[in-house]
Amino acid sequence: MKLSVRMTLFNFVCLFALTMLVFLVLYGFSRKSILASEEEDIFRRSQVGGMRMMHGFMARGRTFPGDFLVGAWDNQTLQVVQNPWDLDPQIWKEGIIERDGEHFLFISIERSGEKYLLGKNVSTSIHSLERIRIVAWYLIPILAGLVLFIGYFLTEYWLKPLRELNRALYKMGSENLSSRFPVASTMDEIEELKLALNKMLHSFEQGYLIQKRFVSNVSHQLRTPLSSIIGYIQMLQRWGDENPKIRKEAIDAIEKTAQEMRELTENLLSLSRASQITEMTNIALEEVIKSIIEQWQKKNPQRLFRLLVNASPHLKISVDHLKILMDVLLDNAVKYSMKQIDIIINERSVTIRDYGPGIPAEIQNRLGERFLRGRNTVEKPGWGVGLSLAFEVAERLGWKLFFENVIPGPGLQVLIVFSSNQNGKSGAE
Repeated sequence: MKLSVRMTLFNFVCLFALTMLVFLVLYGFSRKSILASEEEDIFRRSQVGGMRMMHGFMARGRTFPGDFLVGAWDNQTLQVVQNPWDLDPQIWKEGIIERDGEHFLFISIERSGEKYLLGKNVSTSIHSLERIRIVAWYLIPILAGLVLFIGYFLTEYWLKPLRELNRALYKMGSENLSSRFPVASTMDEIEELKLALNKMLHSFEQGYLIQKRFVSNVSHQLRTPLSSIIGYIQMLQRWGDENPKIRKEAIDAIEKTAQEMRELTENLLSLSRASQITEMTNIALEEVIKSIIEQWQKKNPQRLFRLLVNASPHLKISVDHLKILMDVLLDNAVKYSMKQIDIIINERSVTIRDYGPGIPAEIQNRLGERFLRGRNTVEKPGWGVGLSLAFEVAERLGWKLFFENVIPGPGLQVLIVFSSNQNGKSGAE
């Protein structure tokens, strides 16, 4: 069932119930007011004094209006004083009684130390109330229709902003994600929804542009090595059998290009893995870092990886993400520095220091962009994906990355600061 239908029915039920409640309250109040007025009339008229002959005898020296039913108590027994309506005394009691379609109202009063039961025919007032009630019941279908119309109007009024948002969202596509909803100064729920939608559209637009740029860059980066491979294959087909030197050169170039493409593929797969949820485990940071360094030392025996330990913390972190992050940063240090690489472990951080040229000034504010490479990296192998991967991993886990050129240089210092909620106890305690 559509929201508009549910809201219309809800408004109808609420408004109709409220209208009926108001009618019942007004009817009850009117009935009570009329009966109170009749009681007051009985009491007021009963106070009128004077001598009057009623049906051949005197009413104990005091008269009552002739249209009253009057009874007096004598030793707890009700004695009829006057009964102009010939109403059976057995049914006389305080309040409203009915006989043959007529209604009588009785009240008790005390005069000169004696108690009386006075009654009056109030059929006219009761019949007027009944006519009002009957007319109201006949008006119920008209009232229901009016309430239904009002409920529908209210529903359309309140849903109008949502319908406009819905129509605008239907018209949106990948080509017009830059459009935004105008937000009024009065911050009600609809305007808050517009703000949330604008924020969501901004995120979608940024993600779409990043994806578009990413696909474009990947296509561009893959086109060159693929063209190179095809060219060398054609060269092999033409002269490979006749010239062993050309054959070896082509095979070596194809192998190198294939390795570079494999590196790009692994980096792209790492980007995909970085968005996956991995288990957070309690680790001894020194042991994990030491095992990572040992692997890099085996792959690069000509280089020196020096581990400095200022603290031995135990943290609850993702080992897989830590390994991805360390591999990216150590790979950069190996590529751009020919000297030793220092890895320093502190209580809640790890620092990687190389002795290379550092970060060029023109890209210091753009670190993390995919396929971004500085002017000093042109001759170095790589695709410019590593740092974007490092920033994505750090952002996902709430870690912080700080890149600083060492002053005085040369060298680059990268600081990995772990999240404060990844508490652990230090091995030095």
